[in-house]
Amino acid sequence: MKPKVILSNVTKRYSLYKKNSDKLLDIFSIKKRGKSFFALKDISFEVFEGETVGVVGINGSGKSTLSSILAQVIPPSSGELTIHGQPSLIAISAGLNNNLSGIENIELKCLMLGLSKAETQRIKPDIIEFADIGDFIEQPVKNYSSGMKSRLGFAISVHTDPDLLIVDEALSVGDKTFYDKCLVKINEFKEQGKTIFFISHSLSQIKTMTDRVLWLHFGELKKIGETNEVLKEYQDFVKWFSSLSKEEKKAYRKKMLSEQSMSDSGRYSGNSKRSQAHKKGSYFSRIVTFMQVLISLVSLTIAGLFLFIDKPQIQLSSYFPNISIWSDADKDDGLERKEAFTPESIGSTGFIQVEKANLYRDEDLSDKVEELPFSTKVYVEEKSTEKSYKILYDDKSYFTKGSSLLFDINEKQLSTISFQDQLFMFDDSFKASYAYFLAFFDSSYEEIDQSLRGLTEEVEDEEGNRFLVYGYDNVTYRVTNQNVSDAIIFNNLTFDEEALQFLKQEAKLVSEDEKMYLVETEGYNWYYNVDKQELLLEKK
Repeated sequence: MKPKVILSNVTKRYSLYKKNSDKLLDIFSIKKRGKSFFALKDISFEVFEGETVGVVGINGSGKSTLSSILAQVIPPSSGELTIHGQPSLIAISAGLNNNLSGIENIELKCLMLGLSKAETQRIKPDIIEFADIGDFIEQPVKNYSSGMKSRLGFAISVHTDPDLLIVDEALSVGDKTFYDKCLVKINEFKEQGKTIFFISHSLSQIKTMTDRVLWLHFGELKKIGETNEVLKEYQDFVKWFSSLSKEEKKAYRKKMLSEQSMSDSGRYSGNSKRSQAHKKGSYFSRIVTFMQVLISLVSLTIAGLFLFIDKPQIQLSSYFPNISIWSDADKDDGLERKEAFTPESIGSTGFIQVEKANLYRDEDLSDKVEELPFSTKVYVEEKSTEKSYKILYDDKSYFTKGSSLLFDINEKQLSTISFQDQLFMFDDSFKASYAYFLAFFDSSYEEIDQSLRGLTEEVEDEEGNRFLVYGYDNVTYRVTNQNVSDAIIFNNLTFDEEALQFLKQEAKLVSEDEKMYLVETEGYNWYYNVDKQELLLEKK
């Protein structure tokens, strides 16, 4: 049987920099002193025509990196990739332009894949029908939910007749009808002898659809083999990992991530073949280094000459009369100098008003250390620069963008809304059963798993929380590492004008783009995300 995809010692390396200035210095440096992160290390395997290969691994194992390399979205840092045919990546919103409508994205992506205008017009009705997103096909993609983006991306990809199909978590969103439609299409591709990579956290989907399974573990190929055999070993690992305490999980992740990161001076070398390839490329590397040094010397020489020229901007203007180098104020006498910014004391409680706010160690906002989610409460100490504010969070000082903060807001009294008041946002089938789903607040993992049917996915975050996804019912339970469900996530809500007015009236906090709302009642926090069509109901 002829191999369709061959990976030989493929490695993907990223350089890590604490500041943007370090990246600039690294360009002109002969000896690299930065750190590298190996998203993939020496991956080798062959996949044959007509095979469907599942890809599993916990978060951070390199699954999305592998899918991007297979789809030729990003190149490997080293090693060889051979693909016989045209690949197509299906992931949530992959390859979609947010500012274009659904129709325009269909035409653009078909054009990028080499289809003629006539071919695009021929398949466009089939794509629109398969996506089944109604009038939204004429709207900009930025207004789509994640499920709608996935529908459109999947529809485009499967109708352009790719030789290699890469499905990256694209079936984790959407309703059962669309999921069944996707399975039918994938089975059609299997019957046609096409090669498929199926990346998913849903082991039931992997077991049903794949011939072999590839297990990635923190950038390394742990095992590839027959589906049931690999899944059994992977499930044993997941069971072991889930049994660890929160501290043990963090220690394990820290150890594995440290093995993926190292200084460039001690760079991961791989096997002998890769070392030989590196030696072959050393001559080219020396030429590049020489050019970098030469450019640096020329730049320094030019800069030095300007030290001996009176008003160099005037001299440059005489040589380039058609180019305005300085403003009129500069030409009068000397350069316009920017006045230093005087920090302004604030001393007020503030809230994060964006979906995720970056926190930095420095007021120049170049050394990122953490992220805070929407509605997080902080203490705003001062306005440090024109763009940055100094805040206090968890007894530590950070800097963040002013646009991320909302402070000096009037503390609203607790809202008195109930779940019944909001049922108009849900579909009719859910209205009759919402009380049943709410009954599992404060329940254990075992109680939920034994009482509810239709579990479609189970994932775990870095804090040790487990998420039980019942995709057919649009309900997800968050179970803490104390084995108690403290939050329920409801999906597929309808946020029409009536709903948005309702939320604005009841919300304690509204994000700057009016896409996220926090309503606080006596016993609960209600988090609404318009883009995700989602409500997260959390017990205080």
